[in-house]
Amino acid sequence: MTGVGTAAAVATFGSGATAKDAVGAEAVYVWGQSNSLIHEPEAVIDRVSKVGISKIYLAWGPLKSASEARIETFIQRCHNTEIEVCALLGLTGWEAGPSAQTELSHIAAYNSEYVSFDGVQLDIEPGGDVAPDYGPWLSELYVGLLDSLTGLRLPAVEVAIAPWWFDRAPAAAKEVRDHGTVDGIVVMSYADVYTSAAGGSVKQKLNRSLEGSEKPYYAALEFQDPDRVEGLAEGTTLYGQRERTAEIIRRLDGDPPGNGTGAYSGIAFHYYPYLDILS
Repeated sequence: MTGVGTAAAVATFGSGATAKDAVGAEAVYVWGQSNSLIHEPEAVIDRVSKVGISKIYLAWGPLKSASEARIETFIQRCHNTEIEVCALLGLTGWEAGPSAQTELSHIAAYNSEYVSFDGVQLDIEPGGDVAPDYGPWLSELYVGLLDSLTGLRLPAVEVAIAPWWFDRAPAAAKEVRDHGTVDGIVVMSYADVYTSAAGGSVKQKLNRSLEGSEKPYYAALEFQDPDRVEGLAEGTTLYGQRERTAEIIRRLDGDPPGNGTGAYSGIAFHYYPYLDILS
């Protein structure tokens, strides 16, 4: 690994999920609420601690309207209870590269002056302006972005990877995953992975996306909202399905993707407003 602190990277990933009667998660995504939630750190800490979460991915976009002092207070309060806070950067398409470079430089500048984020997750996806051939987008834009990170104050860098990248452009997808500045992986694991009729084939895709990697990784468990997404496949898990959620988490924890490669760090739950289904 070059350009990022490897000691911090080790600290950023958990030691792996353990069997438990009550299901929980190890990390959680906070998107549009990040600017408001930093004003109530005790409530956030209490809520995430109840389900075992020790890492919060906090969307950077909304935080740009917050004061550095407020962000620092939130991070410090979390650190006091051994909860890590990572900046979350979500971007799409060909413009993602220049935009990400700008935002990452802002995060690095914040880190140099205040209590630092524990890392950053890049949730950068192709978007509608990328042709079905993902190869050029991955190898030119994404790898170029990762090349540019050397020297930035980013204690650890995680990338979210999608199994279908490895179907469409496997060599380029591996370039991103295996890049020297990448300390860990978050693999997008949708909620029907281990329970739908297609569960076996979906898990095979997840395994392919991790094959050959020894980097630590989370399984990002994402649910769906039928009011927002049309044409959901039969068996897709929806927000609010408590028992089904518990079943999926137990299966992921008991038989994580990757065929034993890398180090499974647990579930990254998507996303914060629905945490109550774990309690």
